Amino acid sequence: MYIRGHIQRLNNNRSLATLVYMDQHKGPESVPVKDLVKGNNDYDKFPEGWADIINMNIVNDPEILSNLKVRYRQQIFYTYADKTLISWYNCFIETVE
Repeated sequence: MYIRGHIQRLNNNRSLATLVYMDQHKGPESVPVKDLVKGNNDYDKFPEGWADIINMNIVNDPEILSNLKVRYRQQIFYTYADKTLISWYNCFIETVE
């Protein structure tokens, strides 16, 4: 599982990082530095995510999934990977009460 967050501080020997998560209402947590994956830190410049993932500074599985999640929340159901279109069917389920 990948959770977007930022490093608040490192311990003295730089083996543990205290993380603050962005998408969850969870307090700071200590995590081994070896378990961290570098991510893009400029989502504020791209509030709708990247239209083409080739333009992302860092391209890895968690960043691709995060970008798709951001675009899905904006109800943008497609993105590109260079000349390849990635799209998914939007299905909102309504409950009848």
